[in-house]
Amino acid sequence: MGGGIHISPYEASWRRMTLTLRGLFLNAQQLESAAGLPGSDNRRS
Repeated sequence: MGGGIHISPYEASWRRMTLTLRGLFLNAQQLESAAGLPGSDNRRS
């Protein structure tokens, strides 16, 4: 094995998918709080 950091294509795609899912989750939370759906106030406290 050579030196340096080697990221396999599988790991790279997995990392990208994780970041995408996290972004979608955060987006959903922002939209929910912006829309003022029932329960958002309860979650804040």
